[in-house]
Amino acid sequence: WVLIVVSILFLISFSILYYQYHRSKKDTITRPLIAAQLLVKPKTIHPFHFQSTFHASFSIHSLLGHWTLLFFGFTHSPYITPATLRQLSTLDILLEQTVTHHLWPQVVMVSIDPVRDNLAHLKSYLHQFEPEFIGVRGSLQDLRQFAQPMNVVFNKIPMAGKDQYLMTHSAQIIVINPNAQIVAFLSYPQQSEQMLIDYEILLQKTIA
Repeated sequence: WVLIVVSILFLISFSILYYQYHRSKKDTITRPLIAAQLLVKPKTIHPFHFQSTFHASFSIHSLLGHWTLLFFGFTHSPYITPATLRQLSTLDILLEQTVTHHLWPQVVMVSIDPVRDNLAHLKSYLHQFEPEFIGVRGSLQDLRQFAQPMNVVFNKIPMAGKDQYLMTHSAQIIVINPNAQIVAFLSYPQQSEQMLIDYEILLQKTIA
């Protein structure tokens, strides 16, 4: 009887461990994306040239060799831009704890309000959230051309008072791989914990 009981306990323990192993493997490899929309085929970004808060210029070469999380916003935004930056700032902290350093993405904010967002103001604004965040600006014509393949639209909305206006814009975060290709969109509103899970899954899908 003792041998029978021991055998039964062994089989139960083995079954539990086997189930936990395969459940863990499934969670880490086949977890569905939460907020990200993965493109069936990576989308090419055409050459561009903007001003940057970190370097003299920001071009297609600035996207090569590392992952990038890029979004469009403006410093006078009452809610969407600061909310996005807060989530990205928290994500930055989470990534330090979970992802290898060379896979950390650079975060880029593309200003859709070049009239008010000069480089000095843009850099000061981003520094409040994370000193390493990059701000870029360019002419409205160049910005619209750059935004088109990213499914981003933006418009100026006049308000009462001289030179008073707001900007409306698409609020997704664009995920760009080290080959400077768009691979996914993170839908608004973003949550840092969800973005972390999605980013890790995207890395697994790309590296696998």
